[in-house]
Amino acid sequence: MKKCLCLCLSLVHSFPLANAFSNARVLNVPRVAFKMKPCVLSSHAADLSSMELPTRLRDMVTGLRSLPDDKMRVRQVLFMAAKGADMDDSLKVASNKVPGCLSTVYVDARLNQEGCLSLQGWSDSQLTMGLITLLTDGLSGCSPAEIQSLQPDFIQYCGLGASLTPG
Repeated sequence: MKKCLCLCLSLVHSFPLANAFSNARVLNVPRVAFKMKPCVLSSHAADLSSMELPTRLRDMVTGLRSLPDDKMRVRQVLFMAAKGADMDDSLKVASNKVPGCLSTVYVDARLNQEGCLSLQGWSDSQLTMGLITLLTDGLSGCSPAEIQSLQPDFIQYCGLGASLTPG
């Protein structure tokens, strides 16, 4: 699951600042070309003030961290999965599929006229769907540069890292 979340974050994180990663591979997604870059989750949670998170994502991360234990955080992620927007079947295509995830995951990103991303995602796993909802809701409306500067430390900070299984 950590690998899946990292791949999803990498898809979003590495939106088209084309020459930023020389060792990255290109994924052709309708209307958007992504470059994959390595995603490494640190073993400790960074301080929230050191993370430059978009407001919506910061609010969601703060809310998850404020919960008393991992069980409650997982319940909240499952609740987020149930509240997440459904993805149109026409977007569930091979070019939007997240490779390397044990669950089936699709992420679609579109750049609007204001230069901000509109993100949609879907997974056949409820827990993964909740994590996708965290990313799509938390990052939609951001510019590619804002997403490019995002570090994945927020995953550990909100207390979800220990609940995710490798692979």
